[in-house]
Amino acid sequence: MPNSAPDRPASHEERVRTIDVLRTAGAQLGLEELDIRLNAAVAAKTAGELAVLVWDINETPAPLPAPKRKRSVWQNMAFRLHAAAYGLTNSLLVGTWALTGEGFFWPFFPIAGWGIGLGMHAVTVHSWQQKHANKGEPKPRALAPVAPVPPAAFGPSVTQRSVVAMFTDIVDSTRLTAVIGDADWVRVRTRCRDMLHECYAAHHGIAVNSQGDGFLARFASPVEAVRCGVEIQRRLEQQRMQTGFAPAVRVGIHAGDVVEDGGDILGTVVNVAARVMSEAKPGEILTTETVADRLDDRFELEDGGLRMLKGLNRPWHVLSVAWVT
Repeated sequence: MPNSAPDRPASHEERVRTIDVLRTAGAQLGLEELDIRLNAAVAAKTAGELAVLVWDINETPAPLPAPKRKRSVWQNMAFRLHAAAYGLTNSLLVGTWALTGEGFFWPFFPIAGWGIGLGMHAVTVHSWQQKHANKGEPKPRALAPVAPVPPAAFGPSVTQRSVVAMFTDIVDSTRLTAVIGDADWVRVRTRCRDMLHECYAAHHGIAVNSQGDGFLARFASPVEAVRCGVEIQRRLEQQRMQTGFAPAVRVGIHAGDVVEDGGDILGTVVNVAARVMSEAKPGEILTTETVADRLDDRFELEDGGLRMLKGLNRPWHVLSVAWVT
């Protein structure tokens, strides 16, 4: 990214370059982090916001391949057979000459004539190896071309609005799946999802999307979002008391302006909510100070201090909502 004022509005070219860098560095970031940063790049308003998304990406070029070792003529099987036959035959001729006791060294002629042929064979093999040195070796794979992002991609279908984003996920789902099996895990996740949707609806929230063990919803009011989080935790606790089991979930809530695209919400607010949720303990509802400042006195909050959230360039003040009756 160019070294310009961080508060300057981001240009389309800077946004496209940031997206290209993120896609090229996908292996460094992982699929989840790549998806979060691409969404943030689409929603970023300033050059500074774009720069934050790529500051930790290693763009050091790959090391050059080691120089190739030259192949020896002796590595050619046909030449080796030819040379072996030459040596064995000449040994036989010299031995015959020695046994017959003849004074004139007559093996000289076949040795010299065949030697010239062997030398010509060596020259031919060497020329062939030089010509075909790179033939058949794998060529370095080029990166797949990244299609440019047209300005229309950020056009009329994309709207901006203020929402409260709430991320919820099931804690330790990988271990839980291994213990109860895939079929039972699907049933647990389905029951949890249905319960979450009931809580969303009861508090004027809307389910946005879900992936794996994570669920995203949006609310118009911080109060309704926190009330929904409290109801989720209390219903799960009640289920544990009645049945002996309910999955542990953690909740992260943040509020601000997002980009809405076809029912989905994108942007820094969503990313922060996801990171806040990752900081929460099992069974905890964690909010940012932005949300806490808009709550009334009916909620009891515990100060969680300043946290450095992964991928973000400043610490965030978080607070925990007390929900145990």
